[in-house]
Amino acid sequence: MTPADLDSTLRRPARFWNIDGLPLIGMGLFWLLWGGFTLLSIAAARHRTFESRILVQYGWLIVVAAGFAINPLVKRIKARVTEPRAGHIRVRRQNRRAIQILAGAIAFVVACGTAFALAYAQKHGWIAFERFVPAAVGLVIGVGFFFASRQYSMPSYAWTGLIALLGGIVESALTASLDSFGWFWLALGAACVVFGAIDLHAFLKQHPVASPEEIA
Repeated sequence: MTPADLDSTLRRPARFWNIDGLPLIGMGLFWLLWGGFTLLSIAAARHRTFESRILVQYGWLIVVAAGFAINPLVKRIKARVTEPRAGHIRVRRQNRRAIQILAGAIAFVVACGTAFALAYAQKHGWIAFERFVPAAVGLVIGVGFFFASRQYSMPSYAWTGLIALLGGIVESALTASLDSFGWFWLALGAACVVFGAIDLHAFLKQHPVASPEEIA
């Protein structure tokens, strides 16, 4: 077995986890919820009513709870949809280690980007910083999706990364305030759901449930 074959083998569990599009759909639903909450909270902050204060102060708890609930929900759906068609697979420690390294690398990039952004804000002012943020976030997320696409041979992740990159650039070009930043998350969430649904449709078409006669 060549090093390339070994590397491809180690990547199979992660590719298997993502190939049905369900994780991408789950991610998209979270970004849609986050973007919607961001826009609603900004609109609510302009209206000093009791309901608006409740939404601004406690609405984020719903978003956090949904973030924790999405992964178990995806696993349950996979157990009903994916496993009858493609079987069950468990991520080994080697793959978990690779995921941890990737997460650490992304965290390092985000930390460096944050430091650069803060230095940029001190030099050019907060308004210039606000204009810079969407493009920077789109770049970081886009690079992450492009990397995942190459690692796991998932074209849908590359298209999602492109939407993130273009969305960040458009947001920075059209607005000078973060009040409309929620639209970026809505666009990213919609892209995740759409491309995840395309992957799910292709997976269901290529992996029909075996009939009892075929099993026998």
